[in-house]
Amino acid sequence: MPAASNSCTMRMTFADEPKPVSQSAITGTCATPSAMLWAAAHELGSGSTALEIGSFQGRSAILLARAMAGSDGHVVAVDPFVEDWKFGSPHTRDLFAANLDAAGVADRVELLAEYSTTARPRWDRPLDLLYIDGKHDYWTFTDDLLWAAHLPTGAPVIVSSPVDLVSLGQD
Repeated sequence: MPAASNSCTMRMTFADEPKPVSQSAITGTCATPSAMLWAAAHELGSGSTALEIGSFQGRSAILLARAMAGSDGHVVAVDPFVEDWKFGSPHTRDLFAANLDAAGVADRVELLAEYSTTARPRWDRPLDLLYIDGKHDYWTFTDDLLWAAHLPTGAPVIVSSPVDLVSLGQD
């Protein structure tokens, strides 16, 4: 058996998807194996909410929305779409929306186009899954973990590339 891939750059289709979409057509990376993310979201109960921090062009938001389609769940995607060579630009937000439309999941994904650290203190709704793939510095990551206060006990918290290891050595 081949080793499991540690990348979301593969073509992903699942038997219970409404229509197949090539995730490889969407630019972006995901260090969390897609099967793990799919399984966690697919097991959520009816009407569940998954929160994704760091959306880029929508690859993981599409995966989450499709995995939760049978349970009438939805995804809240948090990304400020800042203009920066490393993180995209406001144009990336347009690509995010176009990819959700093309995948047929736009109606199940709510976008909060702001920093997760700004949105969290105002958040007042329960969550059922937390997926962190946002800014990868220590300070933002540890703040993003505070979203877990909105999860029930035992709910999945999935982290992709959690911290910039260089920042760990800084005071």
